[in-house]
Amino acid sequence: MLLVYGKTRAVEDGMGELMAIYVLPNQAGKGIGTLLLKNAEKGLKYLGYSHFVLWMLVQNKPAIKFYEAHGWQYNGKQQKKIILNRKFKLLQYEKIIISDK
Repeated sequence: MLLVYGKTRAVEDGMGELMAIYVLPNQAGKGIGTLLLKNAEKGLKYLGYSHFVLWMLVQNKPAIKFYEAHGWQYNGKQQKKIILNRKFKLLQYEKIIISDK
């Protein structure tokens, strides 16, 4: 398992970013991803962020379904990256938390 989050790496100021969440394939479907995601969102909120972003591969349909099921939405931003000499298209998803106050 892997979970990494914090201040966004991009130019946008004041946003938190979910940088990595990874569950081993043999552990998928056991609720571990949901638990990690909830902990990341709580951690980002604790750090003072109410606007979260993440980047994911356009081909990663299971991840898209997972994040959308947890209230994340595609915001129209895209980028192209070269990873291990291969070109990939990434989509940015976001979640905005409305304060209880």
